[in-house]
Amino acid sequence: MERSGNWGAHAVVVAAHGGSGASTLARALHLPEVRGANDAQVVVVAARTTAEAADRVIRTIAALAPDQHVVLALTEDAPLPQPSAVAAMRRLLADRVAAVVVLPWQPRWRHERPTVATAHRRWTARAVDLAGVVADLTATDHVPEPQGALA
Repeated sequence: MERSGNWGAHAVVVAAHGGSGASTLARALHLPEVRGANDAQVVVVAARTTAEAADRVIRTIAALAPDQHVVLALTEDAPLPQPSAVAAMRRLLADRVAAVVVLPWQPRWRHERPTVATAHRRWTARAVDLAGVVADLTATDHVPEPQGALA
């Protein structure tokens, strides 16, 4: 994939809570991480797959403008089934969220600096999927390949 310098000019990453993985995703996708989505066309809401995070996601998305496209990027909190609260949150927000991308848990990143090079290929594949969704929603032809150091 070819990287465009401004493909995400109208897209941002917003953390639904601390430890959501927003910073890692923003670096991997070359998007700005912001506290409030302001006038962004596409808002990637980053969260973990926990019951507490599900509540924070609902509040974060409720604060967004109705005309903003929302992409929910859920990072698995562990190699376990998602809590029922996460499934309930996804059902509740189904009409508001343009796409949901679930990124797998990365146990290596608990002990070393997150980089695309150290990411499991499943994580990288899902990050590429996420980049494609953002590109589609911003009507951009060029999607950047996640690369380099994330931390």
